[in-house]
Amino acid sequence: MRQLTTMMGLVAANYGVSIVTGLTLFQFQHKDIAIVPFRDLSLQRGIYLVTDKERQLSQCAKEFYEFLLEKAESFTPRSVS
Repeated sequence: MRQLTTMMGLVAANYGVSIVTGLTLFQFQHKDIAIVPFRDLSLQRGIYLVTDKERQLSQCAKEFYEFLLEKAESFTPRSVS
């Protein structure tokens, strides 16, 4: 979180620009910062399924894990408008 605050301060002080995700946009609500959305741009972001390799998953977590893997195999990205 500190990196985002530092980045916001640098942008607000006119030291540059930044590209951020929608999830972090709340950090950039500042009177000296203009937020300009990209239009007609399809971006992709890698996401990962992470588990503790030293412990077994609970039955519920295991079913959710398998569900996610099954959905990931058939997932087809689509552009966001």
